[in-house]
Amino acid sequence: MNFEGALETPDSLQRICNVIEKNAYLEELIISKNALGVTGAKALSNFLINNINLKHFIIDDAGLGKEGGIVILESILNSKRKKSFLETISIKENVLGKGCSKLLSMVLQNHQNTLTKVVLSRNNFYNSDICRLMKSLNLCNKLQIVNIEDNFFTTNTSRTLSKSLINWPDLKKLIINDCLIDKKGIIYILEALSKGNNPGIEYLGLQYCNIYEEGFFLLASIIKSKLIALNKLEVHGNHQVAKNCILKLKLACERNETSIDGLDELIDEEEVDYNNNEVKNDHDDGKGKGKGKGKGNEKIEEEEGNVGEEGIERKEGKEGKVIFSDKKSLGKRKGSDMSDIAKKKKK
Repeated sequence: MNFEGALETPDSLQRICNVIEKNAYLEELIISKNALGVTGAKALSNFLINNINLKHFIIDDAGLGKEGGIVILESILNSKRKKSFLETISIKENVLGKGCSKLLSMVLQNHQNTLTKVVLSRNNFYNSDICRLMKSLNLCNKLQIVNIEDNFFTTNTSRTLSKSLINWPDLKKLIINDCLIDKKGIIYILEALSKGNNPGIEYLGLQYCNIYEEGFFLLASIIKSKLIALNKLEVHGNHQVAKNCILKLKLACERNETSIDGLDELIDEEEVDYNNNEVKNDHDDGKGKGKGKGKGNEKIEEEEGNVGEEGIERKEGKEGKVIFSDKKSLGKRKGSDMSDIAKKKKK
């Protein structure tokens, strides 16, 4: 049953809860985007305890908070069904925080044999909370979808996640966007993916994961050889890198027919400006050489002692001094020299 956004008043909530309580064989309940709070959580409690067939429980953005979260999680733990039965648990955007991490960890552990999809994003879980949850998820070897985006990671959290990846051979979607992962932490995760234990990953969310060039070169290599099933890659908000790094990532994705979101943001604008300026300078130099040919020759001719347009000659004297003379005086001097030579020949 899907009651997403349908509960506008407390009366409507009570009527729906009365309906689902009587349906003991309900397999899927979607009750997201309703302002349930603690009151709504208590109204759902009997259903969660008594239902004998529930497999997919989705309660995203329901305003649970710590108190409402505790009621929901305790109800699941108190279910009459003692064996693992949940295949999907999605409880994102409920700000569960530290007070719920222990109970949630117990729920995940109790359903380790059946869980395939776990969505815990945007719940204000910090390092110790995530590490606790990871230890339980580590036992869930049938997981196909793991979404823990927008929580708070440390290097230790990333290391714990990297150790869990080896136990998820059927993983198809991994989303760790916006988790404040540090440079060292993302390398732990990428190195774990490079071992090839998760060849079926189709969707990889790595937004704002503090990835530098080293990480992108490694990611390109992983996509090329280990993640051949990857359809979608998200890399928004990471560090700008050199052109050759982007090219390698782009070629690896093209080879796998993987679409990339955020690739344009990785371009190092300073490198592009620098290269453009070099090209422009080279162009200007060539342009100057072509157009300024006449003037350049004039300059050279003047330096070599030829007469320029203005009638000025530049030459070196006997002692290396530079002597300038105009055309008229030069012509007279040449003429007198020639007459002296002619007189000598007659004699």
